[in-house]
Amino acid sequence: MKQPLIQVLLVCLCCCGLTGQATSGSLADGQNAYVVSDFAAAEMLFRPLAERGNVTAQTYLGRMYAKGQGVAQNFKEAMSLFQSASAQGNASAQHNLVVMYSEGRGVPQDNVRALMWENISASKAAMTDSKNQTERIEQPDFIAMYMTRKQINKARKLSNECMARNLKGC
Repeated sequence: MKQPLIQVLLVCLCCCGLTGQATSGSLADGQNAYVVSDFAAAEMLFRPLAERGNVTAQTYLGRMYAKGQGVAQNFKEAMSLFQSASAQGNASAQHNLVVMYSEGRGVPQDNVRALMWENISASKAAMTDSKNQTERIEQPDFIAMYMTRKQINKARKLSNECMARNLKGC
């Protein structure tokens, strides 16, 4: 009696393990497809993962919409995907928000919001990788060069408020 129960449990464990591999394989397969410019395959693999909240898939799919790679260029859709991934702490998506706000793609051009996301992304880098933070500090801050002191202070205040809310509603 115990042996059939053990066999059933083993089958269940194997199925669960394979399901996990298929999900992670889909992300890796999507990344590989993106790298070789097979954007149709990348979109097909990333979309279901992005809809389930996978930040990496959201970021890749956002890039595809921003650049019109395998999908019709749609800055608003790109912004939506970047915002979702950014709220979950994805530094790459946060950097993409910096670009979108500074260039006015999908949103009105807004250097204050761009600098806010740059500050958030830099703050995360400081907590996780001091080398990246040091390199970032050594680079000139091109967005702030075109801003008044009041705008810079507002961006700093917004980034602090956003981080205090754990990136919710930013």
